[in-house]
Amino acid sequence: MGGTVLKRKAQRNKVKAKVRIANIKRLITKPVLRNIDIEQIKAEFADKAKAAEEAARAKATKKTTEAIAVTPVAEVIPDAEKPAVLEKPAESEVAKSAKAPKKPKAKADDEAGAPVAAKKKTPKGKA
Repeated sequence: MGGTVLKRKAQRNKVKAKVRIANIKRLITKPVLRNIDIEQIKAEFADKAKAAEEAARAKATKKTTEAIAVTPVAEVIPDAEKPAVLEKPAESEVAKSAKAPKKPKAKADDEAGAPVAAKKKTPKGKA
């Protein structure tokens, strides 16, 4: 018997190797360095932080002024006219006993005082 040549498998292996080498080269390459003005970037971040802080401050003052404008003075109820808080009624003894946890039932004993063995359940159809 002569040996067979696996042409497709050999081609697949070559392609895998080329892809792996291309990926390694791509990951190793370094980006091109540019002249970056670090001070300018820091200034941009500082400007953005100031703008965000001012916006938050303006939003907070707007909310407080709206809250003051929304609540008219005539609608404020004096303390004397506020309804009294209702107290809880006292629980009756019957309600307390109903809430008490129930004790588990004891197993039945036969006449001699020995516990009765539990019945084994048989599967349906096998009696």
